[in-house]
Amino acid sequence: MKINWKKYTAAVLTAAMTTGLLGGCAQISINDASKEVVATYGDENIYLDEARFMAKYNQYQMEEYYGPIMRMMGAASYEDYWKMDPYGTGTTMEDQAKTSTMQQILQTRVLCDKAETDGISLTEEETAKVTEAVDQFMANERLVEITGATRELAERIYTQNALANKVYETMVQDVDTNVDEAEVLRKTLEYIKITEPTDTTASEETTAAETESTETESQETDAAGETAAETESAEDTELRNSMMEAAEAIQTEIESGTELQTIEDEYAEAEFNVNSFADVAISAADTEDYKTTAWSLSAGECAIVESDDGSIYVLHLLNDRDEEKTQNAIDTEIENRRTELFQTRYEELTNHAPTFKVKDDVWESVTYQETAYVDETTEAAETTGEGESAAETTSGEEESQEETAGESASDAESASDETAASAN
Repeated sequence: MKINWKKYTAAVLTAAMTTGLLGGCAQISINDASKEVVATYGDENIYLDEARFMAKYNQYQMEEYYGPIMRMMGAASYEDYWKMDPYGTGTTMEDQAKTSTMQQILQTRVLCDKAETDGISLTEEETAKVTEAVDQFMANERLVEITGATRELAERIYTQNALANKVYETMVQDVDTNVDEAEVLRKTLEYIKITEPTDTTASEETTAAETESTETESQETDAAGETAAETESAEDTELRNSMMEAAEAIQTEIESGTELQTIEDEYAEAEFNVNSFADVAISAADTEDYKTTAWSLSAGECAIVESDDGSIYVLHLLNDRDEEKTQNAIDTEIENRRTELFQTRYEELTNHAPTFKVKDDVWESVTYQETAYVDETTEAAETTGEGESAAETTSGEEESQEETAGESASDAESASDETAASAN
């Protein structure tokens, strides 16, 4: 069961797993979970063992694949991430995840009902794939432990998800797959970004001096301030000139074939910051000054751009069409259309579906107090004190990660608002 986290988010188990209990206001033993009703779908009872399975499975994959994004969002640990309230609305990531899990359970029920109505069932080949997937799941001791799953439960859930996914495919099979390449064309850029150093010491000292000045010294202070301002202005101009000279020299190096990382290393001791960025995809829809300038270049050309924030970019367009990134953009556009079409048709189904009710007092027993995914490498590094060193990145690397991962982080935060059938 592969989870696409643009569709799902996670819910989690409690730190009391090792004692055989689910944490929360009401503690329910794992053995009793199969008898405890957590929700109803019409006349059908949905039991806690299934809901917990889905929550913990989702949590595991969220932490495994989106751990770096969680850290970029400011979480020091997985536990901190689940407690975050990214929009300041009082709704934590835990709340979003648990809501998403219940939406996933409901959606599976609705789609399986449609399968019965439409006479859709799994073929022998599809059933065999379900068995294979369950075998792989049961071989993962950590997953089995945190979900509290039996093979019978795993087979039932995997089968339902496979059938729901098959229904999903029939509901979106007529989606329009014609995409105008001009609208999704991607080019590839590499660039050097030059920025002024961040230093607030001088301004802080000036503020302190002004606070201590007396009224009788005000004229002298004003005169000194004017002189200091003139000196600072001259220094700023000199620094700016040095940055521009460096940009021109860097452009010459790039044009001669020098690698960007080598150039960055050359300026490691410079009075300004120099960071390199490689393999950056750009499109006609980009609005940043440096990207719009890069878009107008021909493959192999370079240019220097001064941005409004004072940064200087030395650009090098690598190609006029990135085959792989353009195809990925086409695939993404088609997938977005599939999702939109499904959402419309799924909403129609839910209008006639049985009533779905969640028993909050039972559902609150599943909490986010224990990490589901345990990275043995990271755990070992943290134990030896190497974790912090391994996690450090340069400011340039962080910005590159933010550019490439921003959309995924947004998807992870808002997953509870999206549908999930295509990932079952």
